[in-house]
Amino acid sequence: MKVDDRLYRPVDKKWQWVKRGVPLLLEVGGREAEAGTVTVRRRSDPAERSTLTIEELVAGVGDLLEALHDAYLTEASELLAANTRSDVVDWAGFEAAFAERDGVSPFVRAPWCEGATCEEQLKPLAVTIRNLPLDQPESVGACVLCGAPGTAEAVFARSYEADDRSHGPRYQNEGSSLRRRGSRRARRGERAMARVRRSAAWRRRSSSDIVSARWRTSAVPATS
Repeated sequence: MKVDDRLYRPVDKKWQWVKRGVPLLLEVGGREAEAGTVTVRRRSDPAERSTLTIEELVAGVGDLLEALHDAYLTEASELLAANTRSDVVDWAGFEAAFAERDGVSPFVRAPWCEGATCEEQLKPLAVTIRNLPLDQPESVGACVLCGAPGTAEAVFARSYEADDRSHGPRYQNEGSSLRRRGSRRARRGERAMARVRRSAAWRRRSSSDIVSARWRTSAVPATS
């Protein structure tokens, strides 16, 4: 568990943790502390929140995390299956699969001879071999790249950078604009934190000066 006690607005802290992929956000403020409750938000639906007592949270957090895990695993498995092609059998079909621009570039699962020359052949397409699945078939067909006898089935996919370039300059400009806005927000946050730290340091110095002045005043001997 990570306690976020930074002096940021609650909404900013929540969004930062959602972006990091934290499955559960537990909020404890003054009202929750008085009532002995916790406000719980799920990453799958951060706008939805529920209130649990401390006892309910301790007893049910394991089941809640397990349910979130199962939901995300099912969703990811379905998405992977929907975007994985196993019908590509030759180089022409392979090029055509990664030449399409009608959405997310697919994964292609196809036989490979595990030859370095074949792997070099992928560079013009900006495609890489992602993995060799553990559930290999008993017999493997001809290599999809060169036609030689295959030794294993591999998963091929285009890199993220290539996907960005394939959307054209407008997409790249929008991405750059978003990155610039994010950087500006980060700089504003850093400046705000610097002001808070300076203010806190000033208060500490002021307090120490007051204590020192009182000590000096009390240390002056009385005159008759």
